[in-house]
Parts: sequence; structure tokens; C-alpha cells
Amino acid sequence: MKKLQTAIRYECLTSVKYIWIFYTIMLSIVAAVFITLKLCLGNNENISMSALENSSIIYIGILGVMGFTEDFKMLIQNGFTRKYIFISTISMFMFIAAVLAFFDTIIGSVAPLVMTEYKNFFGLIYGIKNQYLLNWLLLFLTYTFVSSVTYFFVVLFNKIGKYFFIAFMVALGIILGFIVPLLFVYVIPENVIQNIFTFLSRIAGFTSDGTINYLYPIASLIIGAGIFGGITYLILRRTELKT
Repeated sequence: MKKLQTAIRYECLTSVKYIWIFYTIMLSIVAAVFITLKLCLGNNENISMSALENSSIIYIGILGVMGFTEDFKMLIQNGFTRKYIFISTISMFMFIAAVLAFFDTIIGSVAPLVMTEYKNFFGLIYGIKNQYLLNWLLLFLTYTFVSSVTYFFVVLFNKIGKYFFIAFMVALGIILGFIVPLLFVYVIPENVIQNIFTFLSRIAGFTSDGTINYLYPIASLIIGAGIFGGITYLILRRTELKT
């Protein structure tokens, strides 16, 4: 148990400095763009941006890709089991997701004071306003889900190799971008398509009576992260680091 705590502490502490770097860069860019537009357009123009959380989604997705090789190599060389490596990595993702969600919730509540038309990520989707705990929870689960997906792909890449992974991604792209649309247009009956979209809207939380049930997206994100995390662990148990 002490080794597991050591691995978790290592993963979380090494990630803190990158969070500060990320927010410093992001907020500097946002401030520079805002000031430039203000100077160019004048004070009478309403300048607004929305959903800055997209930057955090990209960041944690990249983190899921970049954080595998060196950490896996270091922990394996220091006698940590793959189970401990997996748990510590997921713990790191959840820690970063919680921190990002916290700061993004604060930014989302402060930004409208400067940009009156600003809406946060889930404000655009659900119209969430001044529901800070709910916003934090949805962001936390979204970031955790995204990191689980990218972690799955990088572990799969390491397991099957570059060429098989490229072939897999090409095949996946063809299926999602070509075959599935053709099936929707020419093969699948219209009522089935309607049922599919109804199901997707339900798991997103939109109900038939026009209200929003937030338990559905919360459960969907937890289940999705659990599925990708479980598959990743099964792959990681038998993987060797490729150089």
C-alpha cells in the first residue's frame, strides 16, 4: 500500500507545475486577444468568448497521450506493478480533472463580469448558470472521461505498434466517417434513426418533457470512463514498453 501511495503522490505532484503553466499560457492568450480586440474595436463593442473549458479538454487529452511512456518506464524500473501504475495514473487524471474543473468553474463565474455575454461549456449545452457544484462535477467527469479515452489509445498504440495502430485508426475513421453515414442514409430505417437520436439525447440528459435530468450525463460519463479504463487496464497488464 505504501508503494501505491508513493506512485500516486509522484504522479500528482509532477503534474501540478504543468497545470500552472497551462493556465498561465491560456489566460495570457485570452487577455492578449481581449485587449487587442478592445483597442481595435473600441469600448462600445461587446467582446465575448465562450467555453474556455475546451482548452482544458484539449490539455487533458494531450496529457493522457504524453504521460504514458516516461512515467511507465520510470515506475516499472522502480519495481511498481502494472496494477499500481494504472491506479496511480488514473488517480493523477482524476486529480488534474478535479483541479481543472475547480479553476474552470471559477473562471466561468468571473468571466461574465468582464465579458457580459460569456457562457461556460455546460452553460452553452444546458443553460447552467450559478450552479457551481453541478458545473464542477460535470467538468470533472468530462475531463476524467477524455483522459481515460486518450490513455486507452496511447496504451493500445504501445501494445499493437505504430503500423497496426495507424491501420486501426484509418479503419475507425472510415467506419465513422463513411460507412456509418451511408448506413444512416440508405440502410437504417428512419424510425430506428429517430430512436437512436432520442437515446443519445436521453443519455445527454434531455427528457421528452423538455426538462433536463443531470443524472443521465453524470452516469453516462462515469460508465464511459469506467469502460475505457477497464479495457486499458486489461491491455496494460500484458503490455511491454516499446522503445
